[in-house]
Amino acid sequence: MTGDRFAMSNLHQGYASCAQGVQSGMAQTGYTLPVFAVASAKAALLCLLDLPNQNERLKSIAIDILPGNAEIPIQQIAALDENTALAVTLSEPGDNLDLTRSTPIWAWVRLSQRQSQPLVLEAGEGLGRTAAGEAAIYRQSAVSDPD
Repeated sequence: MTGDRFAMSNLHQGYASCAQGVQSGMAQTGYTLPVFAVASAKAALLCLLDLPNQNERLKSIAIDILPGNAEIPIQQIAALDENTALAVTLSEPGDNLDLTRSTPIWAWVRLSQRQSQPLVLEAGEGLGRTAAGEAAIYRQSAVSDPD
């Protein structure tokens, strides 16, 4: 029942935001959930790479998306120890009807000795699943040059 109330609350927020945009005559743009996941992960990583300056907390993160940059506000960030950090953003899809509106997007980042892969992505709670039951983490394959 709690999940239903959460979904209905987000749905109501979506309608309210959309109505405000219509009344003002301006559409509010937003981003899909993966943008917020990347922003959270980037903020947590930057937190770890800059531990001595933790008294100057990150307020937002720039994410390179085409055709420009997105400036994503960071809600919370914390170094848990010298090798792990946690960062949280809130999903903001703009005027698009999206049940993830205002959902906290958490990223937990841990630095470790380099293995065969420079970056290891692991699925957390709430991540979608493929038809085969695997975590829905899609990797971009190399694009070949047509020339």
